[in-house]
Amino acid sequence: MAIKDLKTDRKTFLSEVVSSLIMAIVTVPGDLANGLLAGVSPVHGLYSLIGGTAVAALFTGSVIMN
Repeated sequence: MAIKDLKTDRKTFLSEVVSSLIMAIVTVPGDLANGLLAGVSPVHGLYSLIGGTAVAALFTGSVIMN
């Protein structure tokens, strides 16, 4: 895969940004609840969202990652 293969058009890029923002907004309440269910601060649930997503993005290539 070359760098030129990663280029996309503006319309696709904007729709990807919008969908990622929507997914971020939707997942925050669930991750706060996961922190409470684990018996830790709800902020730790957000940390797990950030860390888990970063690790999954590095080591997986699934189109259904979310």
